Amino acid sequence: MWIQFNSVGDSAPGDNRVVQVSFGDTQKSMNYIQYRFFKDRSVHIYTNEHAQGDLPLKRTEKTVLQRFRFQMEGRVKSICFALLIGPLLLPSAAAQEQIGDFFFMHNQDEFDDSDRSSIVTADEDGAGLVWRCMEDGLNVMLYMDTYYGGNQNDKILVRYRFDRKEATDHKFWSLSTDHTAAFMGMSELHDFTFAALEASTVVVEAVDPLDGERNRFRFGLYDLNGALQLLPCLIPSH
Repeated sequence: MWIQFNSVGDSAPGDNRVVQVSFGDTQKSMNYIQYRFFKDRSVHIYTNEHAQGDLPLKRTEKTVLQRFRFQMEGRVKSICFALLIGPLLLPSAAAQEQIGDFFFMHNQDEFDDSDRSSIVTADEDGAGLVWRCMEDGLNVMLYMDTYYGGNQNDKILVRYRFDRKEATDHKFWSLSTDHTAAFMGMSELHDFTFAALEASTVVVEAVDPLDGERNRFRFGLYDLNGALQLLPCLIPSH
């Protein structure tokens, strides 16, 4: 597959910058998505007819395209002085308190008022490691700040290492509906959380089985114990 990124520059009156990604099997059969950033900080997105869906795309092509879209959307949010990671995962207006390396966010389900609060520790590039109350209790999720294609079951491979201890083997985590986050299996949650309570940092590696895309994230864990105390779905202690 042919992929090309271009910074086009001022291509129309009032444009601040134009970035275009082109993709296809050959240079003669190219599709494109074009992002035009205007001086008023608005952004317009343009595609040719094939990029809108008339031409079926291979799964790997869709993954590359989604990753580019996600990266560009992050850039748009940055230009607009918004968060790069999403309202549930980084400190925002919903953040109630900072505890050590963690931010606590209180949320309630809009239908039954059940508690959906979460705590998150973020790395320097915008990824997040989250403990969150959900319907089935406490969950751990990794927000990756990029799009992952996943395998046929929408899962990716994740491993981690606490401090200088031995790294774990890769295990499958389930992708979120937008493919930018992954949920730890419930069977791992107990041991992972108690290991995190005894550590100062954790390095997490996420691998996309679709194309081998690999990213590593480092998270601080200072005062995880204090942050967990704010969650009503806290798992029982030993």
